[in-house]
Amino acid sequence: MSFTGSAKRIRRAVYSRVPEQPRGLLAAAVVLILLVYLAWLAVLGWYLMFGLFLIPSRLLRRRQVHAEVEALRHRELIEAIRESGKGRDKLPGGAGGRNS
Repeated sequence: MSFTGSAKRIRRAVYSRVPEQPRGLLAAAVVLILLVYLAWLAVLGWYLMFGLFLIPSRLLRRRQVHAEVEALRHRELIEAIRESGKGRDKLPGGAGGRNS
């Protein structure tokens, strides 16, 4: 559903049924303008309605993704700390490798 697409489809549908007489073209133009106006109101309503419904879900999804990334960073940090602590036990001179 778009403004341009709806106008093109309506124009094709209206002008395919119009006789070549000037009265027919004028009537077709009036019908075309009225139908495009109504279609554009429907498209605008569609965009507004679903746009308002989708904004909260997009914000929630963004917050969820951000929390997942933070959890992954935290997990990687904890693993790095644990890995660095494993080597300290093997060093001479006690804990941490410092000579006391």
